[in-house]
Amino acid sequence: MHRKFDDSFKIMAVELSIVKGSVSEVAKELDIDPSLLSKWRRNPRFNGNKVLPDNPKISPQEQELRVLRKKLKDAELERDILKRPSPSSPRETVHIPVHSSESRGIFRREDVRCIEC
Repeated sequence: MHRKFDDSFKIMAVELSIVKGSVSEVAKELDIDPSLLSKWRRNPRFNGNKVLPDNPKISPQEQELRVLRKKLKDAELERDILKRPSPSSPRETVHIPVHSSESRGIFRREDVRCIEC
């Protein structure tokens, strides 16, 4: 059976794992999978809106550098996605005449321009 956890439990578990400094220990105490707790720790919704969780083993400057690099990577990815043309949008507008300008109103091969030409 798949258990559901509310946001307050997730926040409490993340805070407890930060205080104790051990994801596996807290996960064992709360009877949850350590990978699930690690996932919650990385999620800004549950870790106090931090892009990356605090790591007491590195300096504050190094932590800040890691956060800025992550934000830059995310911004570059978003920019690259927004720069791509939408697959449904045409590259250029192509006019295809429905009727020839002649009075007979019938298509002739010359009336239709080649899109790739």
